[in-house]
Amino acid sequence: MANLLYIPQHFDLELYVKSRQESQLHSLLQKISRIVDKHEDQDVLDTGSKTLEILCYEGHVNYTKCQTARDTIIENLVTKYREAIDEWNSIIAANDEGPNDDEIFNIESSLKKINVFYSSHDLGEPQFT
Repeated sequence: MANLLYIPQHFDLELYVKSRQESQLHSLLQKISRIVDKHEDQDVLDTGSKTLEILCYEGHVNYTKCQTARDTIIENLVTKYREAIDEWNSIIAANDEGPNDDEIFNIESSLKKINVFYSSHDLGEPQFT
């Protein structure tokens, strides 16, 4: 999967505009989002993050579309982390047994993904609530 995510880093993004293929760009961004959401492999996440960084080159004609997709991906990562933390806190408050392996996995997975994106992207914008 990492190798497939690497390929769009070499696309000529001008062609999406010149040949009126913006829907294909939108489809590519959706696929990247689904891959980031489903995969845990470090190489896949690193490559996905790097690909988004290249696609979101400021000043490019497709910058706004790519930036919106990247913001949505990051917002989803932060939301999943917050949900995992809330669930963790609920479990801690409700019983003495502590979180099970699933809750631990959810926290670790969320933090791992946020860390990967933090290394390449500004997570300060947009302001998440």
